[in-house]
Amino acid sequence: MTHNLFTPRFENLPAEIPVFPLAGAILMPQTQLPLNIFEPRYLRMVNDVLSGDRLIGMIQPDPNVDDEGALCATGCAGRVTSFNETDDGRFIILLSGICRFDAVRETTDGTDYRTFAVDWDRFRGDYDLEQSLENVSPSREALLKLVEEFGAAKNAKVDFDSLEKLNDLQVVNVLVCGLGFESPSVQGLIESVTLGDRAELLSGLMQFAIHEPVESGTRSH
Repeated sequence: MTHNLFTPRFENLPAEIPVFPLAGAILMPQTQLPLNIFEPRYLRMVNDVLSGDRLIGMIQPDPNVDDEGALCATGCAGRVTSFNETDDGRFIILLSGICRFDAVRETTDGTDYRTFAVDWDRFRGDYDLEQSLENVSPSREALLKLVEEFGAAKNAKVDFDSLEKLNDLQVVNVLVCGLGFESPSVQGLIESVTLGDRAELLSGLMQFAIHEPVESGTRSH
């Protein structure tokens, strides 16, 4: 996946976006997330963004706050790159991850879905699609070796043929989304600014998980 003519330039990213809080639905730059939209408020959200810049922010509920409406501070925005309307009144959409953001303040006013003022600056590097694991630790090879051990330990099927076709940025971000780590571990990965930091944290989480029993709560995929 690459940026195309429809991807907004970094400097044109909006100051406010609608957000979709959904536990376990992880989006990262250069990954894709299919969503089945059926709740009326989110049907309205999708309908609204389709007439605009098509951006939706995916963000995790904050499990550390005793408030079901509390959200984590950082999420990732995706652009609706395909959608289908179903006969029973749902949207089937595909979000393509563009850039992460920090949620600054809630701006919800006049809609039943939530909107936030956001700051993109910390994640300007998400627009650099040539990021590499060269000269950093772990290397791409070491990371994929750990993925192999992780899959064997957790009885998880890993599509290495598909991973081999991806660049380093895509490999790391696909693993962030697909290995099934739960909050706060996955939130730490989402908030890791550089590719090297994210790969290092991912490596540590896999090494720890390899020595846990399958029943530990890490999802197979």
